Amino acid sequence: SGSAIRLTNPTTILRADYIRITSPLVANNLIIYGDGSTLTLAENVTAASVLIEDSVFVSGSRAATVAADFTLRGTLDGVSASDAFTLAAGGDVTVTGAVGAAQALRDLTVRAGGDVRFEGDVHVAGDLVIESAASVTFAGRLTVGGRLIIRDAGAVAFSGPVTVAREALLGTASAPLAAVTFAGSVAVADLAAYAASLHVAGDLAAAHVQVRVATRLTLAGAANTAATARLVVTGSTGLLT
Repeated sequence: SGSAIRLTNPTTILRADYIRITSPLVANNLIIYGDGSTLTLAENVTAASVLIEDSVFVSGSRAATVAADFTLRGTLDGVSASDAFTLAAGGDVTVTGAVGAAQALRDLTVRAGGDVRFEGDVHVAGDLVIESAASVTFAGRLTVGGRLIIRDAGAVAFSGPVTVAREALLGTASAPLAAVTFAGSVAVADLAAYAASLHVAGDLAAAHVQVRVATRLTLAGAANTAATARLVVTGSTGLLT
């Protein structure tokens, strides 16, 4: 640990049953094959691209900085409740396994130049922040113990139920998102959404809701325990508070 390890080959392949990164790692195209059980990230990683076929455990507050794509074909967890992970990628970010199933990260931050896709359930104990993504997709259940913040992104899709203990802040007035779609139920403390359109297929429960859309707002389920609620707003600016 201490000094950075620099892997200068155009492509570096690491293959082992158990891999633990304890020194800062700098590589070009980095490929890691494990046995599917454990890759421990105990230091930061910088690379041109990253492909990991293993389960990743983050130890401490760690970061991965990737010029192109970051692909994790496995799960992502913390070692303890205090661990946090920041991922910055110039291309796409894809995580195929569950996030936080074994141990939820304290905070998770993702900045991407391309699409961000989580194919499994996601559980973050604190804040989940996603920035500068082309599109954002949650294919499973999303549970956030702190705030959910998505900004400077395109279309955002939630395929499963969404539970956020604090605020869900989607877009900003100066930089609205594209279409935002909730395919399931939504339970948040407060919801503020700025988007071209917003569709909630399931029930919506929130203490306070502020939504500004450019075209269409659709609440297809019950809203705030009302027996029936359906609201559609069309026009250049639709506002619900």
